[in-house]
Amino acid sequence: MPAQRKRRRAKGAATRRAARSVQTAAIEERRWLAWQMRVVRKFRIASIAIALEVSERTVALDLAAMRRVRVDHLRQAEKAKSGALDAGIEVIEECDAACRQGWTDLLAADEGSATRAKFLRVLLDAITQRVKILQSLGMLKRVPDELLVGESIRAVADSEAREILGAVRVALRARRRVAND
Repeated sequence: MPAQRKRRRAKGAATRRAARSVQTAAIEERRWLAWQMRVVRKFRIASIAIALEVSERTVALDLAAMRRVRVDHLRQAEKAKSGALDAGIEVIEECDAACRQGWTDLLAADEGSATRAKFLRVLLDAITQRVKILQSLGMLKRVPDELLVGESIRAVADSEAREILGAVRVALRARRRVAND
């Protein structure tokens, strides 16, 4: 006898859970419809209540619940956006460190040596990565024309590399000022 009771109770609990799930889905759908009617179509609360066959108080409560949900979604989206920006800034700082080290090594290498060319390649790769990160974060619209280097890295003279870096630094400082304001 106890085994049958347990089965009946378990079956009844499963039925109640399914009924609650259907009810919750219906309430969520009604809230969504009320939100659409109020925000998109600009219906009055009385008109929404008539259309959904519920009381005006229910419509008001549904709209308040949807406002809370929307605010929570906006807060979560803002947190995610700021987290992505923080991570991007951290990676940019690492690229800056690589640029500084590459520039130091480049200046220490012999003029016209293969080592100097390798350091210049590393330097330009770090700058390119930095630009890609800035573009992915929406802080830089396109790659500056100064970064588009010819076929061979050895064709770039030291003075040209300094000019390129100077232009990139100026552009990035301007972006930072705009972002901070």
